[in-house]
Amino acid sequence: MSEDADMKDAPEGVKAEEAEPKEKEAKNGDDKMPPPAAAAGGASNNSASSGSDAIKAAVKAGNINIHQQEHTEIMDLSEESKEAQQEHARLLKQVEADRRARTMVVPTKTEDVAKKLRQLGQPVRLFSENVADIRERLRRFIAASEMEDEEAEKIEGMVAPKPSFVPRKMQMGGEPAAGAAGAAGAPPAAKKVEVVYTPASDALLEARAAIATMSFGRAKSRLAGAKRRRGTPEETSAVDRRAVETFSTMKNLAINSSQFADDRPLSAIQVSPDGGTVASGSWTCLVKLWDIENLEMRKVLRGHSERVTGVTWHPEAYSSDKTLLATGAADKTAKLWDCHTGECVQTFHGHAGRLARVGFHPSGRYLGTASFDHTWRLWDAETGEELLLQFIFSWNLRPLSGNDTTISFCVSPPSVFSSYFLVLAFGFYNELISCSPFVFALCLVLHDPLDRTATTRKCTGFLSQADGALVATGDLGGVGRVWDLRSGKSVWTMEGHVKRITCMDFSPCAYEVASGSDDHTVRVWDIRKQRCCYTLPAHSTLVADIRYSRTSGEVLVSASFDSTAKVWSTRDWSLLRTLSGHEGKVTGCDVSPDERKIVTCSFDRTVKVWAHQDEF
Repeated sequence: MSEDADMKDAPEGVKAEEAEPKEKEAKNGDDKMPPPAAAAGGASNNSASSGSDAIKAAVKAGNINIHQQEHTEIMDLSEESKEAQQEHARLLKQVEADRRARTMVVPTKTEDVAKKLRQLGQPVRLFSENVADIRERLRRFIAASEMEDEEAEKIEGMVAPKPSFVPRKMQMGGEPAAGAAGAAGAPPAAKKVEVVYTPASDALLEARAAIATMSFGRAKSRLAGAKRRRGTPEETSAVDRRAVETFSTMKNLAINSSQFADDRPLSAIQVSPDGGTVASGSWTCLVKLWDIENLEMRKVLRGHSERVTGVTWHPEAYSSDKTLLATGAADKTAKLWDCHTGECVQTFHGHAGRLARVGFHPSGRYLGTASFDHTWRLWDAETGEELLLQFIFSWNLRPLSGNDTTISFCVSPPSVFSSYFLVLAFGFYNELISCSPFVFALCLVLHDPLDRTATTRKCTGFLSQADGALVATGDLGGVGRVWDLRSGKSVWTMEGHVKRITCMDFSPCAYEVASGSDDHTVRVWDIRKQRCCYTLPAHSTLVADIRYSRTSGEVLVSASFDSTAKVWSTRDWSLLRTLSGHEGKVTGCDVSPDERKIVTCSFDRTVKVWAHQDEF
């Protein structure tokens, strides 16, 4: 009997039941039908089907093995494999902790380090630990704690919502403010903070405009040159060859000439931009000029009444009609000299303490001075006018009134800031609220919210970046700062030295600055990344001076009170040469522009020129 006949003889109920699944399949097919646009693409459907056929053929041939999930077998790792995985994870975590610890900023004062350790519940000092070991332990502990906190936050985020915001005042144990009881868990209202700036003079505005114009042009040229060198293998090879020659010269340095320069210790030294003259300053208040070839004295500059603390050449000295030299001294003045005539052409008065360092701006129009009166200043070298005065702030000034109120006041005596008082008012969170209207310059944010203190620190260094946009200063608290001359703002704080910063220098690359300290180290800071990129355990005692080679920047020279100067490669920071020959503390050093000679001065009252042995 045929199937058609069977269907005809079947009752109507059966036919309906058999037709129903077909309708469902058609309906499901309609639900899964692609949109008209997709349906119109017949070629795509054909290619998809051909691709599916190709995969089926590959599976059938055994070229592709696709297993169903229910047939997949998972084998447990052996105990050795589990231990190896755990050890690998532990090592990765340790490497990450070490990396973070190297970039971690911790307090520099011994008492601040001890206070921080107590707050963290850690012992202040372990057996046989020195000050550096204690800071390193604090740094590692903070880095490890941060990593543990991050892991805990990830776990909490997966299993529970984030906790509600708790106002900082309540976290510190204080009572909630009025009206806060009904708004628990809500962030406090933002406080209005008034930032006070000193009105800039017309001369300062003109100077900033000129500095900005110059720095933009120099930065553009420098970046274009760097890109060209990277893109041209020939130029890269030439730079490498010159670096190899420079390193070879530095590795074979020896004393070329030596001269007793004064009756008292020498304090500063620098080579002129043309490389032919050396200027030295001493404790006898005299500045002397020497021929670098044979150390014959050319000129004696008399005018200071106290020991000379810094010397710096005009950027165009001996290369044009300007043969100018600037000096700073403990008599609180800086002087500008004409080296042809030996006369003082300008004296800069204004500092209330002895000067530490002086430095010309790359344009040659401006002179910077750093002083122990807690300030650094920018002067017009042509007119002698003071353009900018900037205080160096830190964290030690005690409040006049009250930790029990919402406002604290700080005051500085007039003996520090000449005849001027400085009064600051702070809120509970230690934001600057207001200050006395006669403050010259201000740049302050309190460091520790639990310790409402603020003060100034003596400024020990001043130097300008090659582009002319930035200057760097250091202080006796071990803190360095980078300032933008175009805006007058502090753009970065360099914290890491255990003791005072004694010297600083910018690399010719313009984004790297090195600082020497009483903690016996030289730190190299990257302004782009805003972190310390390398720490040199340079000497066994105080580092008195550091200088980059000003042409290529391939070499860094450091002078120390351990009676030596050392030459370092800036590519890998390896030691190229230790210059031993002075019988006293080495107080100054510099590299000649041709990078073939190094000059040093010392407490033994001598000036020494170091050169390659073949040049004798």
